[in-house]
Amino acid sequence: MQTLEAKRLAVLSQFNILDTAPEREFTQIVELASAILEMPISAISIIDEDRIWFKAQKGIGVKQVPLAISVCKFALDNPTLVKVVHDTWEDASFSKHPMVTNNPYMRFYAGVPLQTPDGFTLGTLCAMDSKPRSFGKEQERVLKLLASMVMKQMVMRKERIDAEAKAIEIDKLHEKTLRRLLEAQLIAKIGSWEWDLKNDTFYWSDEMFRLFGIEKKEITFEMWQNQTHPDDIGAVRKMLTDAIKQGKEGSIEYRVIRPNGQIIWVLGQGTVQRNLEGQVIFIKGTTQDISDIKLAETQKQHYTKALEEMLFAMSHKIRRPVASILGLINTMRMDKLNENNLMEYANYFQVSAHELDAYISQLTYFLEEKKLHLHQRPGST
Repeated sequence: MQTLEAKRLAVLSQFNILDTAPEREFTQIVELASAILEMPISAISIIDEDRIWFKAQKGIGVKQVPLAISVCKFALDNPTLVKVVHDTWEDASFSKHPMVTNNPYMRFYAGVPLQTPDGFTLGTLCAMDSKPRSFGKEQERVLKLLASMVMKQMVMRKERIDAEAKAIEIDKLHEKTLRRLLEAQLIAKIGSWEWDLKNDTFYWSDEMFRLFGIEKKEITFEMWQNQTHPDDIGAVRKMLTDAIKQGKEGSIEYRVIRPNGQIIWVLGQGTVQRNLEGQVIFIKGTTQDISDIKLAETQKQHYTKALEEMLFAMSHKIRRPVASILGLINTMRMDKLNENNLMEYANYFQVSAHELDAYISQLTYFLEEKKLHLHQRPGST
């Protein structure tokens, strides 16, 4: 379980203010405190674990002091107290203090704790002088008001830093999401596109350019059309026309001719976006390379046709040895069997069996070869 001090330090860490560069808003408040209160020394102190660090200061000349010798540490034990020492020489707890006996030779001190909205003390706003002096209620009110301004600036600063950090995280998340999307498009061979009808402009993802085999450049409908197979352009135009005029969404398989002459099959799918008047203003969609699927379908069709032809031919060939075997069986039933004719029948059976086995081997070889070819990846050997 965290101690109260550990929680305070955790809250302080969230403000991300320790050891940061001077900032105008805080420097101006310190200058204002010195001017209004007519004191040569003022500071915004931040209380760390073992030191007092000055976010802004006037007349002190150092960036930090050990917590053990700091006057401002009172704020940890008395977070609501306005600490005022009119004459340090007359105060036993201050008369031998290093800041009294040495530079800046403090004779007067006034400090107000800087508290977060949820009650954690982060530091003080303090004003000092090298001579003793009085400090009335109005001056105390001014110091409190300035301290509240400091705390407000610190909270605003934290909110700004948190917002910037969140924006960076969101940017990183978007970048990561986009990278994964592009990787997924690359793996699945799916490109995305968008057609702005009002401005007649196109957006293509990187994978679209890869699918069409061209370098990244400005896309026009004419260029897209020129790379569509002549036999398929009519169907593609109809799908796009239906989308524009009727708001009809659809999909189509068509061929793309790459600049190197290679032809690939793609699946194009489109959806529409309308304005408030119901007019189609954008057509968005995806294009997927389905060449492997189309090749597999073609191979399957060839395999099925060849198998049908093979089975038809084999059925006629197999009938002959089967008919011979059936004839031999009928003859054996009518014949008087002895050792001599049994051997003769056995020879006939053996000839027919060999013939039948040869046909079955041919069929098995055919099936295995076609099956291997069917499952072989396109482009492999």
